Amino acid sequence: MSAGRASFEIQTFRNGHWSTEEFRETESAGRACAKKLFSATPPVQGVRVVKNWARADGQITETVVFTQMRESNPDQVRIVAIETANVCRQPADYFSQASRMTIGRLLRNYLEQAVMTPTELLHNYRALKRIQDTDSLYPSAVDRVATVQSRITGDDSRERRDELYRAVDQMSVRALRAERMRSLPRLDDDFAKVVEEVSRFAEDDEDRDYYSLVVLSNDLITTRNWLGKLERLTRLSGKGLPPASMSLLDGVIADLLGVPSALQDVLGHQRSLAAALIQMVDLSEGLAKTSPADSPQLEVLNGLFAAGLLPACRAALLDRVQRQLASAQPLDRAGPGSEDQALRRVLARLVGPEGVCGGPDVAAALVLRFARSLEQGGRTGQCIAIGGVLNMIRMPDVEVMFLVELLRAQLGRDHGGDVLKLIHDTVHVRDLEKLVPAKLSPKDKMVRATRLHRFLMASHLPEDMRQGLADHIDDLLARYLLREGVIEKLDKPDSPLRQRAIMLVQFCAAGVLPEGKALKLARERVVSHLRRPDFEKEFVTGLDATAQARSLRAFYSLLGRAGFH
Repeated sequence: MSAGRASFEIQTFRNGHWSTEEFRETESAGRACAKKLFSATPPVQGVRVVKNWARADGQITETVVFTQMRESNPDQVRIVAIETANVCRQPADYFSQASRMTIGRLLRNYLEQAVMTPTELLHNYRALKRIQDTDSLYPSAVDRVATVQSRITGDDSRERRDELYRAVDQMSVRALRAERMRSLPRLDDDFAKVVEEVSRFAEDDEDRDYYSLVVLSNDLITTRNWLGKLERLTRLSGKGLPPASMSLLDGVIADLLGVPSALQDVLGHQRSLAAALIQMVDLSEGLAKTSPADSPQLEVLNGLFAAGLLPACRAALLDRVQRQLASAQPLDRAGPGSEDQALRRVLARLVGPEGVCGGPDVAAALVLRFARSLEQGGRTGQCIAIGGVLNMIRMPDVEVMFLVELLRAQLGRDHGGDVLKLIHDTVHVRDLEKLVPAKLSPKDKMVRATRLHRFLMASHLPEDMRQGLADHIDDLLARYLLREGVIEKLDKPDSPLRQRAIMLVQFCAAGVLPEGKALKLARERVVSHLRRPDFEKEFVTGLDATAQARSLRAFYSLLGRAGFH
């Protein structure tokens, strides 16, 4: 497409996904084609026309100019048989992110067909009433949640079911009251203004958030495509938004990203599940690689993630990564060996010197994914899989972080004794280079070992083991300093005292060593200089009076930051 020209893409919605069918040169031709496809047999669930505009800089912008969807019949849609669900005790719990994520999984088929987020379902009276009036979907959903929750709480499932019915009835009454309120403001392009106006009559923060989301949901529910909803939400978001307003938008965007078909629209075509998972992790950190073929919303989202404005969205994406990783769906279908290579790529993105992205659930999902490639099943297969994942990591300090995270998951606790022994044996090596990569620079070796030391001290390992492991790492660092002459290289006798002292104190303040023996060695060298009878005189040698005072003030300030008191 040449710059300044538009084409119109006609897409159909089937089984929760949009697929391209035709292209036309004019919008009127595109609309006519879409309507023809909508009335064809067998029927599609929806049609839309997307205007693709090529800009002079080569970027292509996409705008949905026409959408037509069939009314969904909830009684023809089945729930997804979830196995986990958060337990709600207070009214506010039903509106929490954990609850909305449960609703998103349970009612995924219905939400995809209705093009609706869990937030819209909970805050729009007509949407909530419609699902309550179904003969099969609503009772099935309540029964499933009651059954899952009763396993967790030990409550009678029938009592839990009745409690859920009462809670939804109360939500419906509240939604009806909100629909009839004349004092609710309209949403233009300033969501913060809506929150501010609602605050004037809301009883508390929870009340303010509820009515603000009612206004937002009533606006969103009229948009019947995911990218249109996302475009609206991202346009309302931004760095200048008050935290309360941004937090609400973050939650709604997280709901949208939790819907598989919506997430697929956002990510665009991915050549494999592995590629999609890596793109999701990159996006969650604001590092997604975008191209002109991607939706404009992806680039906007990437910027919001990079600015740290979407913590709920990050949690939703990583939850999706974990669930897909633990599923039976192949990571890559390219051919023999592709699954193994794909797992290595995903693991390399998720597990590194900073730890496990996504925490214990992702660690367990990686083990389960590896176990699927084994002939052995059950406990034996899982045990072999743990070793297999460690062989893929092949960095002892990172292996320890992975194992510690795995222990926080049920799968890790099931193999607790074996995992604890692996952690002990991996840390208790004789040389630092056996714990961190030998190819690293001396500084990076110390940084990696210190990071592991701090990670272990903050972990949930048994206290005696935690302290023992940390002490051993400290011993390795102390021996490394002495063997490599790290301090001597900083404190060369032929260098000026001022340079030697500053370099030593900067080393102590840099955080490359943990509190302990190794850091004590460096500090002792500094103290030996400070105790010299003419230290200050030697320190300022060669400086004029003004520079002498300034240099001493800066040095003593550095001493304070380095822990010298």
